[in-house]
Amino acid sequence: MQAIVGAVPPAVGLGAVALAAVAVAIPYVRGLWPVAGLGAGMLVALLLLAPGAPALPLVAAVWLTCGWLLYAGSDSRREQ
Repeated sequence: MQAIVGAVPPAVGLGAVALAAVAVAIPYVRGLWPVAGLGAGMLVALLLLAPGAPALPLVAAVWLTCGWLLYAGSDSRREQ
């Protein structure tokens, strides 16, 4: 176990923690501004924790996540 923990770069581990925090927050985020806040926080956390990572895939992932959250939220409002 020590070898596995030592083999993972700290930026990857902290990025995984940031993504886990986003995954925990997703069920509680409803509405345009909370989704925008979640996306901004996700983008800032990922870019600050891994400054050497290419930004385009991270931005695309944030946009897709936020778009999906808004789309899924609008479906649940239509059903009511």
